[in-house]
Amino acid sequence: MPSRPAPVDPQLPLPDSEPGIIRFAITLRGQPAGGVPITVIQSGEDRHMIFKTEADGTQLLRGLPAHEYGIYIESPDAIPYSGEVEVRPGATVAVTVDLKPGGKVFGTVTDRAGRPVADTRIFLLHEGSKLPPDGNSVLSDKEGHYALKGISPGAFGVRYRHVLYKPLDRMGLVFRETSDEYQIDVVLDLGATFSGHVVDEGGAPIEGAKLTAVNHESGGVGKSGPDGSFTVTGLTDAPTNLAAEKSGYGKVVLRNLSGNPTNVLFRLPKAGTLLGRLEIDTVPKKTQITLSRFDDDLAQVVPEESKFFNLQQDKAFLFADIPPGTYWIDVRVEGYEPVDRPQVVLASGQISRPVIISMRKKN
Repeated sequence: MPSRPAPVDPQLPLPDSEPGIIRFAITLRGQPAGGVPITVIQSGEDRHMIFKTEADGTQLLRGLPAHEYGIYIESPDAIPYSGEVEVRPGATVAVTVDLKPGGKVFGTVTDRAGRPVADTRIFLLHEGSKLPPDGNSVLSDKEGHYALKGISPGAFGVRYRHVLYKPLDRMGLVFRETSDEYQIDVVLDLGATFSGHVVDEGGAPIEGAKLTAVNHESGGVGKSGPDGSFTVTGLTDAPTNLAAEKSGYGKVVLRNLSGNPTNVLFRLPKAGTLLGRLEIDTVPKKTQITLSRFDDDLAQVVPEESKFFNLQQDKAFLFADIPPGTYWIDVRVEGYEPVDRPQVVLASGQISRPVIISMRKKN
């Protein structure tokens, strides 16, 4: 299924010859399909038009230059349709499509007390990759009801995500016919919660810090308030890594948190800036530079940040918002290798002197 293009100016170029016409007649289960979105794309061009069918399922698109056009038709109750037509000067092309209704998954989302859980995001997943098809997701309504429609034949699963509840996946749904339906009613459990405060080195609250929680089963995000307080919810009970970061401060990660702690404290140091420059006989087309440092919790050297640079004539580079610490600098340039692996000690809030890294051609 082709990805839908991003909306652009719907004005197609004026034709050099007599324009053509596309006449659409769209039905679903043999009945007129009104209000169905249609996208028409001029092949090889970025311009396209998006419009809807009339109540009787028809639409007339005039003034088209002679050309090939891609057609994409999407209805929430049907399997998306795509095709191509050729418009000739002064001619009318008929596009008649009876949309296939597709399979359906429907049900109700509730909590342990039997109360409906509104605003749960429900995704259709491919069985093999566990990735969602483009655009096939819905929100549960205030009664907890949901319905995923227009599902093509194949093997799928369903993913349920809510900011306050543990994530849940239901796999193993096989759609052999376009009329296949599954009713899946789910009960969500409240997720683990992490809360606390983010402060600076002097203990003053930091507002607007981003909190990111991740374990191998779930993830969540939050933001600190004016008093530095934060809450991140909706995770499983697995040990979780929780990170806090904000521009101007060094990122801090707390690892293997468990339970529902309410007093997590992040003390963010002022960030430093690391400056550097390559000594190399030509300006590289692409340069990858990685900063690594020793992690006390993991007892090993780990990458802190890696970036690709398009260096200018001065061959200088910069890393901002770097936490204080001792860093190794690794440089990758096709056809070259560094003479050595520099080590830099960066203090809180420090702007380093430029680190010079000599590069030589590989033998």
